[in-house]
Amino acid sequence: MAKIYLYGKLRQHLPEESRRDGCIELHLPEPESLSSILTSLGLEVDQLATIFINARLLATRNSMASSLQYRQFRSSPHDWNLNVDIEPGDRVGIFGMDMPALVV
Repeated sequence: MAKIYLYGKLRQHLPEESRRDGCIELHLPEPESLSSILTSLGLEVDQLATIFINARLLATRNSMASSLQYRQFRSSPHDWNLNVDIEPGDRVGIFGMDMPALVV
């Protein structure tokens, strides 16, 4: 099972029973691309500001991301190729354009 967390206004794309927690659990018999998962949730890339996979930064529109020293999924956090496999046990955090600044 993979857990997909949606933050901010993106929660409206979750089934009603999942909106309060902001999380949907997906039973994946085999790896599935993040792109495919987003499509099934009705999300488009231009709605997204930042994506984390297992607490590692996959992609962001935040120009300060490199200086914030997040653990990164790949070398460039500005690469929006979302054909990345999500596997059972993965946790994905997706922040919408209403929550673009992630400074911790």
